[in-house]
Amino acid sequence: MAYTIIEVSQKTGVSPRTLRYWCDNGLFPLIERSSGGARYFSKSDVEWVEWVVRFRKMGCAWSVCVSI
Repeated sequence: MAYTIIEVSQKTGVSPRTLRYWCDNGLFPLIERSSGGARYFSKSDVEWVEWVVRFRKMGCAWSVCVSI
């Protein structure tokens, strides 16, 4: 199942703007896109967003999250 950025935002509490930033800066290098450019997240992508939220709450730097 593929999730839209709005659905991921609602599930995780991460704003669409932050999700777009993360996508554009390498956190999701294999994210699917529609012909119109809409991002589609897989179930594992959503789980990864949840992990990143946890890492950030623990104080991990952005570069650590991207390199994992």
